Amino acid sequence: MAGVSVVVPTLNEADNIDPLMRRISKVALPDGISREIIFVDDNSTDDTAERVLAWASEHPVRLIRRNGEAGGLASAVIAGAHEARHDIILVMDADLSHPPEKIPQMIQPLLDGSHDMVIGSRYVAGGATPEWPFSRKIASKIATLPARLFTDVRDPMAGFFAVARSFVTDLRPDVPGFKIGLEILAVGGDRLQVLEIPIVFHDRFEGFSKMNKGVIVDYLKQVLQLSRIETVTYAPLSVTALGLIGILVNFFFFLFFISSGLSKTSAHLSAITISSLSIFIGAYLLWQKADVHRQLPSSSYFLGLLALVVTASLQGAVFQLLQQYGDLSTYSNYFFASSIGPLFFLLTVIVYIFSGYYQLDSLHKRRIAVVGIIGSAIAIRLLYFGLPELMEQEAYYWNYSQHLDLSYLDHPPMVATIIWLGTLLFGTNEFGVRIGAFVCWFITVFFIYRLTSRIYPGSAALGSIALLALLPLYFGAGLMMTPDAPLLAAWSALLYFLYRTLVEGEAKAWTGVGLSLGCGLISKYTIILLGPAILSFMLIDRDARRWFIKPGPYVAVVLALVLFLPVLIWNFQHEWASFLFQGGQRVAGKTFFTTHRLIGYIVVILTPAGVLAVFHLLFAKGRFAGLINRSLSSFDTPKFKRNYIFMLLMLLWPLTIFTLFSLTREVKLNWTGPLWLAALPFLGYSVMLCRNDSTGSYLKFLQKFWSLTLIVLLVFFAVSLHYVTLGLPKVPYPPGPFLIGWDNLAREIEAIVEQTEEQTGNRPVVVGMDPYQISSGLAFYRTKNGLSDDKKNYGRRGIDETLGWHLFGWHSLMYRYWSDPKDFTGRDILVVASSRIRVEAPYYQKRFTKLKPIKLLPAQKDGQAVRPFYIRLLQGYRMRSN
Repeated sequence: MAGVSVVVPTLNEADNIDPLMRRISKVALPDGISREIIFVDDNSTDDTAERVLAWASEHPVRLIRRNGEAGGLASAVIAGAHEARHDIILVMDADLSHPPEKIPQMIQPLLDGSHDMVIGSRYVAGGATPEWPFSRKIASKIATLPARLFTDVRDPMAGFFAVARSFVTDLRPDVPGFKIGLEILAVGGDRLQVLEIPIVFHDRFEGFSKMNKGVIVDYLKQVLQLSRIETVTYAPLSVTALGLIGILVNFFFFLFFISSGLSKTSAHLSAITISSLSIFIGAYLLWQKADVHRQLPSSSYFLGLLALVVTASLQGAVFQLLQQYGDLSTYSNYFFASSIGPLFFLLTVIVYIFSGYYQLDSLHKRRIAVVGIIGSAIAIRLLYFGLPELMEQEAYYWNYSQHLDLSYLDHPPMVATIIWLGTLLFGTNEFGVRIGAFVCWFITVFFIYRLTSRIYPGSAALGSIALLALLPLYFGAGLMMTPDAPLLAAWSALLYFLYRTLVEGEAKAWTGVGLSLGCGLISKYTIILLGPAILSFMLIDRDARRWFIKPGPYVAVVLALVLFLPVLIWNFQHEWASFLFQGGQRVAGKTFFTTHRLIGYIVVILTPAGVLAVFHLLFAKGRFAGLINRSLSSFDTPKFKRNYIFMLLMLLWPLTIFTLFSLTREVKLNWTGPLWLAALPFLGYSVMLCRNDSTGSYLKFLQKFWSLTLIVLLVFFAVSLHYVTLGLPKVPYPPGPFLIGWDNLAREIEAIVEQTEEQTGNRPVVVGMDPYQISSGLAFYRTKNGLSDDKKNYGRRGIDETLGWHLFGWHSLMYRYWSDPKDFTGRDILVVASSRIRVEAPYYQKRFTKLKPIKLLPAQKDGQAVRPFYIRLLQGYRMRSN
């Protein structure tokens, strides 16, 4: 007879046995299905065994005693499975935290043959942990993160599950700790079809929790074992010794190279290279000592080189951070930095080279690789985003934040507000300006992860994060503070809430639609391009049409307009200047074809791998749907079609508008960046897709192409950020896009201003001779230097005394709103330009009483001239009537 064996591990659970058995006995199983309850007791000191035996006389209950045997909950379950009479095992705790009433629902998919494992999940829709405080819920979510290396289920730590008996009996008998379900999920891998059903998890009724430090240690030990990390070969003592050797070699050779006359950058790069090589050799010797016959695959040396590049970049960032923000000596700063590089390199090579990483199945191997790439990309961004000098645009938007207003000519106010808050908290420096971009990137990741998880239950969400971490525009948006950073966050939130309303039918999500749309509108007007896509889906999709007669969409529009109201007020006060600037002026003017540029920009944003993936998704829908159907156990064909139409409309409507615009007008690189967010769930799936017999040759090639692309991008960003921050040996600093050397340039300008004031008694104002770039950069670095040098009463001088070239009749964007040329009549002006012709123009003679000679003043960093500038003092400014 078919049936289920309920395995209940126990340790001092006497008070819970009777209420548990009463509830199990009341559960009605399907016709023809028998049951048995197996209690596996680990030498309880109370009367647990006696309570179980009392039930065994009249019910199908058995007791397995493990007196004095080594083990824990996991090994107890394995022991019970070996003694089970049925092919279905259901595991549950004895403390009544798991509801026995769910047993029929949990075993039915196994009886049907549709699934191999069913989990009673706390974290799928309908699941709950009502007695848990918020802190415990957060701790539980964090604790599941390591487990997600091996599985995609929402509740991988669950102790309430039903599974085919063979998946338990095939496990090693010495599984540590409590997490037997995680072991089954990890070992089962690709061949395990899993379903999660919601349960309400209650805290234990009687007795004491078994959770302690030992359980946590066993869990971490289990994660390491599942990762195939050789914990015997690389015992803590061996790892510590290798790490210390690497640190000492690193620091010693840095001192040696500095004393030999090398620059700090050259010394740091040379030292970390030698240190990493010594670590690699030491780790290899330990690895081969454990088995003298094994050899490293050739790809291991490539991975070692990749690890070295990332290590050098991270160590350089830490070194520069300590140099830039610390008060210690160069040697002390490097000593601390030299501890980071070798340890990162050591852990990387142990996990990815000198372990059983290559023995993992393709899904787990890919998941661990992608997690490493994401972690490295985040670490690089985190350490570097406060180091490079600002870009010209960032400095301009910082000036926004120093002139807070309801809106601005060329952009709405969100970017100004975020920068204002960042500099309020962290000061006037690069970190304070950019922290908002980093936060916005994490918001984008959160919503795209949630969106992808709702579309695909597999690893696609992890692939989406990898693309957000490394695709060029998204990497840049999380590093540099421009209006694109909050726009991407709002756009991703809007897609997520739209999906919940239009596809899943959740009425309460319309509030999120309104808030995210409003935030998008005060970030950048571009988000309005999703409007036609939303209306199209509501017209095409039968289920979504009902929203036309529901209040949700209209409430969302009102919420968005309320948030957008400051922009409307500003435009009304300024004769609709911003709308005209972004709308009419872009349409007016010369006609020229730029579609080829748009295509090139898309290739840069998505990379060639992304473009190939988009083509496949757009033109091979049927084959792609069939592939998903074969690889995802919970695939829903009608829902996939709705998902596909939703993605298609959210992607193609904005893309079509930009394409039509490019036929006659200029387009910019970043314009199409947000619209590809709609495709990221599908692209993420193509990144994480397991190569198997059902995968076509095109997708197999595409996955390899993605792997190469992500590695190349990681190396590119690691090297590039090191280059613009610390430089590279024998390579001159680039003149842009960062304002490299402007810190020193601003100091030179400030010294000239103060010297002129001492000599003439007239303090000159500074004017950058371009639309906004020079004035913005000088305003920021003059202010930063003035505040950091603790100059008395410096205040806003760097801001108020750095003006735009509208004083000479040219357009300087927001600068013409911030200062009136009439207020500077009679003042001396120091003009600064990147080309000589802009400071020698003859029209100066009619605007000034006296012109001083032109001087060359290059921007310099580390003694190296980066970019030439020309300055000229002009005395006695007077306005000219047009």
